[in-house]
Amino acid sequence: MSSLAEEKLSVSERGAATRQLMSDLFGGLDFLSSTLIAQFTAERERWLRSAAFTRRDLVESVLSGASDGQVMSRRLGYDLSRHHLALLVWSDELTEYTARDLERAALRVLAGCTAQLLVVAGPTKLWAWGSRAGSGPRAEVPDDLDVHVAAGLPEAGTVGFRASHEQAVAVERLTRLAGRKPGLSTYEELGLVALAAENINTAKDFVRRELGPLSADDAASAELRLTLKAYLDHDKGVAAAAGELHVAKNTVPYRVRKAERLLDRSVRDDRLRLQVALHLADARNLSAGLRSASRRGVPPSAPAR
Repeated sequence: MSSLAEEKLSVSERGAATRQLMSDLFGGLDFLSSTLIAQFTAERERWLRSAAFTRRDLVESVLSGASDGQVMSRRLGYDLSRHHLALLVWSDELTEYTARDLERAALRVLAGCTAQLLVVAGPTKLWAWGSRAGSGPRAEVPDDLDVHVAAGLPEAGTVGFRASHEQAVAVERLTRLAGRKPGLSTYEELGLVALAAENINTAKDFVRRELGPLSADDAASAELRLTLKAYLDHDKGVAAAAGELHVAKNTVPYRVRKAERLLDRSVRDDRLRLQVALHLADARNLSAGLRSASRRGVPPSAPAR
């Protein structure tokens, strides 16, 4: 080729031709390299999606009872004979970092577990389990979670693997209804309320019966409900309730007395029923139902004795 160039090109033209040739060569190599990288990336994404779907299928077969879990345990390296704590982790928005944020939150909550299993359940949702061989695992409680985490109770074996997940599902449902802010919500805290909220219509009737005038859809009633809920949740601790609500200490007993007048009974009477009703009233769908009844002219029922 050099002899051909010498024959056809002048000395001054040979340098330019060489530079053009090198430019074309490197351009071709860049194109080939970028094409190969794009194909590799696409293939890797397909593989990851396929692996994620396979992982979820294996777990769903155990959750549905179609499998005893031996295949899942062998292929995913997660021992179902241990004690399990299930989580549902989700975000209100989808960003390029969402999957990473969900995984990081799950691992932080399951930090005390000796084994973890993470399963992608959707673009903004993750299933997770943590396990220990001995006593049941406990959820760690990070104070700066920016995603939602619903936790079941520690349960043993394959049955417990399913049960803890179902409990987390119930907590997720209640958390979404209540419009809670990101953070950790547990079945230990909300199990009774989650059971009561299984039938929304029945739950709405229960709230109206228990709270009577306090179930009204106005800011003043909502403020009294939140104060009374915090007061009872903190075992009638005025200082703790005031701290949660960011109000002065003497504001809490004042509002509690005002709520008692509307209820026409002491908050010490049927405390459990009252506490459940206050938690249920926190849920958006229940509040919407109360507003709907009010617009139809249906008055709140008298409070239960």
